[in-house]
Amino acid sequence: VLGFDVDFINTVQFSNHTAYPVFKGDRLSTDQLKELYSALAENSIDNYSYVLTGFCFSADLLKEILEIVRHQKKKNPKLLYFCDPVLGDNGKFYVPEELVPAFKEALEVADFLTPNQFELQQLSGLPVTDEPSALAAIDTLMRSHANLKFVCLTSTDFGDANGILHGLAVARGSGEGSVQRLRYQMPRLAESFVGTGDLFTALLLAWNHKLPDNPKLVLERVISTVYTVLLATVDYIK
Repeated sequence: VLGFDVDFINTVQFSNHTAYPVFKGDRLSTDQLKELYSALAENSIDNYSYVLTGFCFSADLLKEILEIVRHQKKKNPKLLYFCDPVLGDNGKFYVPEELVPAFKEALEVADFLTPNQFELQQLSGLPVTDEPSALAAIDTLMRSHANLKFVCLTSTDFGDANGILHGLAVARGSGEGSVQRLRYQMPRLAESFVGTGDLFTALLLAWNHKLPDNPKLVLERVISTVYTVLLATVDYIK
């Protein structure tokens, strides 16, 4: 819809989401990923402007993905890597904890990062309980990783009783040491959704491509689209 030609590689090929009582399917092995990428390279069809990663079930697979990102960045220094560091949510891990140091390694090559509250805590090593502590955690990541251009805290639970979901983003400015801090709010829906992080990060990539110098408008477009999709989903299931 937004005009991108995408080559996608599924890290898992499952029958359904794993929250169901039963799911079946296969997981992509590190050797399979190497084989797929080597064929792209041998055919000289591995020329990309962006890399986006999400759910990854093993540290070894993620490390191989990072090797691919490094190779791509050598070929095209302008390539941007969008990393959704899927670790867990609401205080619980979805994946083996060995992925935490692997995602910390991803911080060395990522340009855009979209953690939730739990993931930001794991990557920064700092508690994230409110807006000031969230900004402190983001600032810590950006100070220690000059390659990070944009970090967005995609969802939070700061104990608000007013039914509002808060998000924060910090975009690196053009001047040395300059940053732009952004805050957004949206009504918290009662329903539980799967895949909103994938949608958010993909939209962030697309709108940043179209509006590379306007992070505020990029975030507005992303939030508006995600919320519209969620409302349409709620309406559909009624």
